[in-house]
Amino acid sequence: DKSLPNGLGEKLGETQQNIIKLMQNNPKIAITALATELGISTTAIEKHIKTLKEQNIIKRIKRIC
Repeated sequence: DKSLPNGLGEKLGETQQNIIKLMQNNPKIAITALATELGISTTAIEKHIKTLKEQNIIKRIKRIC
């Protein structure tokens, strides 16, 4: 289990912290899997991810095939 860097956990809600931890453990995790794991809707996951992106906490990394 990876902890969040630089006191980041103190700035985020529990759900957002859990999303980040799950993404750290599995960078390719699907939104549906996050929703199932956390017991919330995919819409809620999408809103949390949007917020995390807007705060520059996470970013999408495009793969080049």
